[in-house]
Amino acid sequence: MRPRYGTEFWVYNMTHPSEDSLAGLLEEMLMRNHDEQITILFLVCKNSIKQVIESNSSGFSNEIWRSNDSGTIFSMKIGRKPRRNSPASALGNVLIVQSSHEQIYYAITNESRKFVESILRPFFKGYYPSISGAFLSSDELEDILEQLETVTESEVLLDRMTAYRRISYQRLFLDKASNKKKARKVERKESAVFYAERPYKEAFADAIANDRWVDKIQFHLISKGELALEGYISRKGLLKARRGFLPFYTVIFPYIVEIIQKKFNLYSNRARVPSKPKPSPLVVEFDYDIFKEVIQNHRFIELMKQMKFSSISVYHSNPYVHLSLVDYLDGSSFDLWVLSPNRLTVVPQLRASEASIARLMNHIFERFREGQIKDYSEMQYARQ
Repeated sequence: MRPRYGTEFWVYNMTHPSEDSLAGLLEEMLMRNHDEQITILFLVCKNSIKQVIESNSSGFSNEIWRSNDSGTIFSMKIGRKPRRNSPASALGNVLIVQSSHEQIYYAITNESRKFVESILRPFFKGYYPSISGAFLSSDELEDILEQLETVTESEVLLDRMTAYRRISYQRLFLDKASNKKKARKVERKESAVFYAERPYKEAFADAIANDRWVDKIQFHLISKGELALEGYISRKGLLKARRGFLPFYTVIFPYIVEIIQKKFNLYSNRARVPSKPKPSPLVVEFDYDIFKEVIQNHRFIELMKQMKFSSISVYHSNPYVHLSLVDYLDGSSFDLWVLSPNRLTVVPQLRASEASIARLMNHIFERFREGQIKDYSEMQYARQ
């Protein structure tokens, strides 16, 4: 593992009394070394994340070795245990920070991209659903950039945006009736589209107008004619910062935490348990009558079959849609109904974790179409 010097060393080796003191240290580190990069991964955990990590090794080596008195900030070393065909990996440094909302955490590291992708993210995935990731929509990614511009009174310039084109009905069912062999070979993944060095609002508008979902954005922030920050944000709650940290900490972090918390509250306590047998549905409301065409019913069903680690049973496909879905990762299950041309109703069943609902909604948003998630009971109340 590479040696630690100066400010970087103290990020992991000192006890941080508060988020503010840590943010100041990270700002100093990035300002001193413009080649240094910090990676931030947002996480959701209903209980103490420290206790969850200590309860199970998740196939990795980990050492929790420095914590503040309240346990809201602690340092860890994480590495992969030896396996049959590969030795143990070197331990990497990570800070875990509890946000202002107690269920929302973020992991901070300046380790390599390889460490983040092969160690850090798989490490936390091993605790699912006790620890889960966070998902952001295309609209929310755009709102984050707008918020950053407004609050800092600076200019956001887009370096690169990656968006994916959704699979059309024609591509899903290409010549299915006349040529089954060809149909089996039809492309099942979206194609990537890249936008570079364009006004970010223009790039987002073009992506949404062409039925694409935004996956990640790279940008830089210009303040008073000078480069203040280089940033990266993905829809899966992974962020990167260079040359500065405070704009992330003071503007982007609170905004993302608020988004995640609102979704967590919306997804909580949806399961049909003996003490609460009445269903607690959620509604995804789309911006136009997408289900007006029956072919969208079939497209929706086919796309739901592609959700990883799950299975569906189809009860009706025309004129309305009714299917059930089981999430094999934690046993959550849902009934999905299409009874209106612009709405999808999701009815959680006996088990429905917040993590599984978030995963389901993100799959719908990426593969079918993004929309507004609402509480069914509040919509019913509003009509009265």
